[in-house]
Formats: sequence, structure tokens, C-alpha cells
Amino acid sequence: MRFVRLPGSILLFLLLTFTIPLAAQSPVPEAPQAGHLPDTFSLQRIFGGGRTRGHIRQFTMLTDNAPGLSDYYAVAAGAALRYETRPWRGWQMTLGGQFVTDLSSSDFTIPDSVTGAYDRYDAGLYEILELDNKHYLSRLEDFNLQYGWKQNRLVLGKQNLRTPLVNPQDGRMNTSMFEGIYGYFEPAGRLHLEGGWLWKAAPRSTNHWFGIAESVGVYSQGITVEGEKSNYAGNISSAGLLIFNGRYTHHAGTFDFWNYYFENVLNTAVLQWNKTLNLQKTAPSPQVHFGAQLIRQDALADGGNANPALAYVAKNSKAWIMGGFAAWTKGGTRIQLNATRITADGRFIFPREWGREPLFTFLARERNEGLGDVWAVSSQFSRRCSRIPLELALGAGHYQLPDVKNFRLNKYGLPSYTQINTEAKYRFAGSLDGLEIRVLAVWKRNEGDLHGNERYRINKVDMANYNLIINYLFH
Repeated sequence: MRFVRLPGSILLFLLLTFTIPLAAQSPVPEAPQAGHLPDTFSLQRIFGGGRTRGHIRQFTMLTDNAPGLSDYYAVAAGAALRYETRPWRGWQMTLGGQFVTDLSSSDFTIPDSVTGAYDRYDAGLYEILELDNKHYLSRLEDFNLQYGWKQNRLVLGKQNLRTPLVNPQDGRMNTSMFEGIYGYFEPAGRLHLEGGWLWKAAPRSTNHWFGIAESVGVYSQGITVEGEKSNYAGNISSAGLLIFNGRYTHHAGTFDFWNYYFENVLNTAVLQWNKTLNLQKTAPSPQVHFGAQLIRQDALADGGNANPALAYVAKNSKAWIMGGFAAWTKGGTRIQLNATRITADGRFIFPREWGREPLFTFLARERNEGLGDVWAVSSQFSRRCSRIPLELALGAGHYQLPDVKNFRLNKYGLPSYTQINTEAKYRFAGSLDGLEIRVLAVWKRNEGDLHGNERYRINKVDMANYNLIINYLFH
């Protein structure tokens, strides 16, 4: 179901760009002194006294595949604008949208001549459902009403969520957004609760809103456990997604529990523990950090459809994921070691349309979702310079995966690989405050058996991906 078309989003931007500044120029009644008249309702006060925030982004991406296979590139530009009204007795409204246009890019409608595969990364800067449409793409994003009291907040409508599995996954021109009712609660000093019910999603790299069940399958569907092409897109039956989180902070560490109940399809529970220790009593002190993670997944009912060929997850399937990390920090330096084990009980599976995975061994531009029987290790080094606003990062990992033809445990035919990421981020100050430049380079080397089929290589291994992102944030 396509929810928003171009003219509506253009109208939204015109309203935000012209109406709000004009309203802000009109006189706004001064706030009453303490003990005088109570806060009164006034549209001029609420809308004219709000806050506008946004960003302008230019994203250049290049994918260099192995010799003989197609390479791709994209140069995109766009902007997002968000307006928050002034709160009134705890009530506040937020609305915003974004647009993307192409400056220069490959023709993503042409498949690779050797494998027949299409581009995996660069086309994601635009609209992956319409590979021939790269100009003046737009989408309504934030459109919600929220109510806050004390340290609590309840949001109804289209919104941005940041949780371990449902998150913006901000690695393209737009992000994943969600519609529903979601709350944040602080019932006690050490206890934090949040959660809600979601019924719509706008996946990253798309410009449309879908029902929660409809959104699953927008990205590649992979293959079934029997080795047949998956066909669950548009065939999943679910009322929505229920999220719950409880976080408790104790001297023994922070205990975080998340549960994602994808009605009639899949339940995913995440338990995580984090602990930080100071190595010296006086500040600034070097610190050591530890973390452990346990994830359990279980299919619900028929996995979304009574027909196994149309189900999202195989009936009665389950998966276990375990991970841990240890890190050392001092000043702006951090060194971290990570490990992840996905058991051979079944695939770790969760809709990629909703966010990126929370595994400690995650490195940008690849995922281990859709896999079972995985052994992964990675290390990360980051340095925040003290004299200049420059951040540097280096990550490396080895991922031992099941054979690409082990269909039960390898949904996307991804071979074992070694990956190296390098990243630099520079934030300007002074008259250029708000401007940020980020460079990311990724290299992936094959470590598995491709069985003579280049489809297991293209866009997956023996490749490099280069990114230059220029952001300007304003408020």
C-alpha cells in the first residue's frame, strides 16, 4: 500500500519552509510570571513558538566488485525538515519529511551480464522498489502527537525509534520510520521502561509507507530452508509488532531486556548485560567495559502463513544467539574485542526492513541476519582527537558461516568472509558549525566455497565499498 505521493510531500515542505518562519515573526505573548495567569491555549503561541530542525545530505557511494563483474556508483543529494510545536500542558506535535534526488549514478535497471544480479548497495540511496526512479523522491516521515508528564512520554503516530532491532539504520539517504503508539517511562530512579504497538513502517531506501506485515519482503527475500525462492512478500498475516523493554541499572551492571512480538509470525527476546569499571580512583581514569548478550527466537503459529512456501519463518523453528565484548577506554581512545555465536538450531531471522542487527560483531555494510551456525570475531579501534574535531575508526572481523548451499542455515547464500572497515569523521566548528564530513571504506574477502557460481561473489565478497557523506545539520 503506497501511502504518500510526491505532491503531498512537496506541499509539506512548502508549508514548513514558508508558513512557519512567517508565523515565528508574529508577536508571541510573553510567558506569564510565576503565580499569575496559567498557561492558556493559543495556536499562535503553540505553532509560532516551535522549533525547526533538519539536515542537508550529499552521499557518494561506489561499489567495486571482482574483475569481470559489474561495478556501481551513485551521487545523491537531499534534505529533511522537522518541526516541533511549542509544548502546551504536556502536549506537543511533530511533523516533517524528506526528499532525495540523483546527481549522477549507474543505471540500476541493468543486471550484471555474468550473474544476472542487480546492485545491492548504491541503489539504496534512492528507491529500491522503482530502480528507474531516482529524481525528486519524497516521503512524509514524522507526523505525531505526544504527551509528556514528569519523566514520561507517550507518542502516537509516525516516529523515529531506536531499539536494538527496530531502528533507523541510518546508512543511506533516508532512514526506517514507524507508525504506532510508543511510550517511555521512568517509574523509579534505576528502572526504565519503554514499548508500544506498531502497525506501519517506511523501510529505509523506500519512499512509501506499508502495513507492518506488508513491509516484510520489501528487501531481498532469500531462499526457504528447502532451498526454494522465498515468496512471503505480501503473504504474511499479522496484526502488528509489540515491543517491550525493561532496563535496570545496578552496581553489578546494567541489565537490559527487550521483547519483539511479531504477532502470528515470530517472537524475539534479547537480554543484555553491560558493566563499566574504573581502573583508577581519580579522574580521568582508564575504564574497562564488559558486555554479554543472549537472544532467543521462536516461530509463532505457522510463521505468518499456513502455506510453508509463503511463510516468513519455518513452523516450530527456533534460534539462539550468544555474544560478548570487552573494551578499554582512555580519553578519546577505545579498543574493543567482540565475539558472536549463532547456534545450528536454526536461522537468526528478523526483518531487515525494520533495522540493523545488534550483534557486537556487526560491521557496517554486512549482516549476519538470516544465518545459523555462525562463529564470528571482530576487533575495533577508535580515536577521538583532542586538538581537532576528528574521529578515526578501524574495524576488522572474521565470519565463519555455513556453506552457501546449506539452505537450512544460510538464507541469502552468503559465504564465509573477512571484513575490514576504516572510517574518518570531521565536524567543523565556528562559522561552519553543523557541517560534518564522513568517509567510510569497506573491504570484504571471500573465505568460503562458491561452487563455481559468481552469484555468491557479486556484491557479497571479494569487493570494496567506498562512501563519502557530507551532512549539514541545522536547528
